[in-house]
Amino acid sequence: MNLMQFSGLLVVWLLSTLFIATLTWFEFRRVRF
Repeated sequence: MNLMQFSGLLVVWLLSTLFIATLTWFEFRRVRF
């Protein structure tokens, strides 16, 4: 696995993590308030 593949994988992982965190945050806020 070269650097390009690794950085691409990292970007995809970061984006998915951000997406899931945002969804969880909105659900949390909706339930709490």
